[in-house]
Amino acid sequence: MSVNTFGDTPPLRRRLARHLAQLRRASKISGTALAEMVGQSQSTISRIEHAAQAPTVATVKRWCEAVGADPATTAELVELAETVSTEIIEWRHASRHGYTRLQRDMHAVEAEATAILEYSPLLLPGLLQTADAARRIIESFGLGPTDVTQAIAARLERQAVLLDSRKSFDYVLAEPILRWRLGPRPVMRGQLERILQVAALPHVEMGIIPSTAEMSSWPGHAFAIYEGPVPMVLVETLTTGLSVSEPDAVQMYRDTFHHLRAAAVRGSEMLRLVEEAQAALA
Repeated sequence: MSVNTFGDTPPLRRRLARHLAQLRRASKISGTALAEMVGQSQSTISRIEHAAQAPTVATVKRWCEAVGADPATTAELVELAETVSTEIIEWRHASRHGYTRLQRDMHAVEAEATAILEYSPLLLPGLLQTADAARRIIESFGLGPTDVTQAIAARLERQAVLLDSRKSFDYVLAEPILRWRLGPRPVMRGQLERILQVAALPHVEMGIIPSTAEMSSWPGHAFAIYEGPVPMVLVETLTTGLSVSEPDAVQMYRDTFHHLRAAAVRGSEMLRLVEEAQAALA
């Protein structure tokens, strides 16, 4: 497990990238040829060598085999790949370049994903927040007025990704989200309306887990799965995030998401829960 300052390249990933690139060059194998040998695209090989993308353990094993690395080197790099596959994101370091920068880093992740599956038991995902709700949340981080304004603008810019019909989105929210007061009644009414607007988009799926639902899985934290060339899960806590790309771990989150999804109601039943929350604000 390595520490990532989100937006910066983790040092262990840089080290792994450097060793893999050196091995390829020493073997006189081109990036294109190696891509065919390990079952990746040439652009992926380039991204791995420039530390822009963390390779999976399986890719590192195939890479070492292709370039004829000795067993000791292979074992060392596989162990390093296992460490790199789970990265801790320390928000206090990640935001040292500004919370706006952090929002833009997230925008890049969302733009690259082909599908986003997100579960939240308490706080609305950033792509679903209205400007008023986002302000309430971002102000709680203790930023200055200018930083708050810029961060809100950056968060709203991220939401444009929801209009990309080439992507699919699947949200599972717990019912308490509908009643957690982010601000005065008008703020909450606007937020509930926003949820319905996003749910109506043809490439967006949304479900709400009723408080009375019988559950087969009980994760107490939010997480988002970003499907794409290298699937990743981002888990958020108060002080840190966890970026997970190890395939088996990602699959565990997929399985958990589908259990949660099965407990959620959709369509008219979801609309009834939202309408009940709206009525409580009348």
